[in-house]
Amino acid sequence: MAEVRIAGVSKYFGTAQVLSDVTVDIADGELMILLGPSGCGKTTLLRTVAGLEDASSGDIFIEGRRVNDLAPHRRNVAMVFQSYALYPNLSVYENIAFPLRAHKTPAHEVDGRVRAAAERVGVVEFLRRKPAQLSGGQRQRIAIARAIVREPQVFLLDEPLSNLDAQLRTQMRAEFARLQRQLRTTTILVTHDQVEAMTMGDRITVMSGGLIQQIGTPLEIYRRPANTFVAGFIGSPPMNLVPARVMARDDGRGLALANGWIPLPTTSPLETDRDVIVGIRPEDLRIVPDGQGLISGSVDLIEYLGSETLAVVADGGVDWSLREGGGPTMRLHEMVHLSAAGSAIYAFDAATHELIGTLAEASPNGSAQNTVGG
Repeated sequence: MAEVRIAGVSKYFGTAQVLSDVTVDIADGELMILLGPSGCGKTTLLRTVAGLEDASSGDIFIEGRRVNDLAPHRRNVAMVFQSYALYPNLSVYENIAFPLRAHKTPAHEVDGRVRAAAERVGVVEFLRRKPAQLSGGQRQRIAIARAIVREPQVFLLDEPLSNLDAQLRTQMRAEFARLQRQLRTTTILVTHDQVEAMTMGDRITVMSGGLIQQIGTPLEIYRRPANTFVAGFIGSPPMNLVPARVMARDDGRGLALANGWIPLPTTSPLETDRDVIVGIRPEDLRIVPDGQGLISGSVDLIEYLGSETLAVVADGGVDWSLREGGGPTMRLHEMVHLSAAGSAIYAFDAATHELIGTLAEASPNGSAQNTVGG
């Protein structure tokens, strides 16, 4: 069983801390995504698992064995780099065979394992060619084949698809996810592309500033963001995040926005006069008749994408992103009124930025205030 445990790992470069007490448990056969913006520490963490960087503190375990003091070639991991890192003077066959020859694999085993790996990624017909004669997607397949041929316990991939064009990247995402399911090799993949993370990963570790923000399945990350960073980083367009304050008025308590009012359930635990951040995903907002909306504003931008329409509604200095299926149902500069279900309206603490919950969760049965504002 090739479980990977990253236990309390911190990393300093001089006085600069790039990883802070990172702990992640990765199950045998799992595809774990390390996701975050550039500079968040995800590649450094991957290189620490590989042994290319030493942890300043903390431990790395592979299959229950502490590997901190083991050289990279003794950790039984295979790494695929963003740059492919193929030897230009060697044929595809020799590139794939290189790690076997380096480990002094018996000659009679090399040919069979090279051809088996090449067949898995669909590059058998290119074995006699040089890397310069191949496309970017074909070179990436060869880099993956070179990792597969070693039969490692763990695959480590550092943004392996980022050099490909959009269409080929989509194709390679599906191919690699299918291959990983077939091999069931424990895999850690670094990316800053949230679509890549959401479509490929069994679980996602979201990082920022050397810290783990949240670990969960793609659905958990999307529907239950731990804080405003995750809420704003995941989703395209990202979740609308707007300051608000819990207020009381004659008709009850609610969330006062810059130019709107969201009524709260009577059972809401939110304290009056508390500052919060309201979060609503663009696809959860819907257009309603006048008088039934919690937000009113002018349509400032419309982007028709064929299968869906994106719009921006300007409301008292706040821009709300809206996503609709199909063609637009609004016109530019039109005044529209928006509402959302209570289960789709999130409240985050204004000081800590951590999730408090959705408005629907304030009811005893979790379903009260099913629709807010209409």
